[in-house]
Amino acid sequence: MPPRILIVEDDPECRASLLLHLDGIDADEAGNWSQAIELLRANDYDVALWDLGLPDRVADPVGAFAYAREFAPRPVYVVVTGMDRRLGYREQCIEAGADYYLDKPADRDHLRATVAAALRLQRQRADARRARTGVLAGVHRVIAEAQRQIEASTARPGVSGHVATLQ
Repeated sequence: MPPRILIVEDDPECRASLLLHLDGIDADEAGNWSQAIELLRANDYDVALWDLGLPDRVADPVGAFAYAREFAPRPVYVVVTGMDRRLGYREQCIEAGADYYLDKPADRDHLRATVAAALRLQRQRADARRARTGVLAGVHRVIAEAQRQIEASTARPGVSGHVATLQ
C-alpha cells in the first residue's frame, strides 16, 4: 500500500516544491489549518508535512500544530517551516509532539531522507500497535477460558462451595 502523506502549506509554490521533492509519492494538500483538520478527519495519513505559518492560525502557530497533533495522533509529523528559530519554535514544536523539524528552504535530499525516516517510524508504530493488540487478544482469551472453567466446575452436580468471581 503506498504511503499517505499530507502537505500542510499555505504557499502554493512551496507546496509544489515539496511535492516535487517527494519524487513521485502522492500527497494530499491543505493550504490552511482548517483544510488540514478536515483532511486529517477524513483520511488516515502516515506522514504530515506541517508548516507553522498558516494564515488562519498566525496568532498561535505552535498551539494550532499541537491541537492537530492531539486531534490526529497517527501520522508522523514533520514540521517544515521558515519561522525564525531564534524564537524557540523548534523546541516548542518538539515539546508539542513534532517527530521531525526542518527549516525552509528544505534541502531535497534532507527532506527525502526525513520522509523516509518518518515512514519507517510509522511502520514501527503500526507494528507495535499490532503487537499490543495481539497480546491483549491473547490475555482476553486466557481470561475467558479461565471463566469458562470456573463456571463449568461450579455447575457440576455434587460440587458445592464458594467460587470467587473474576473481576
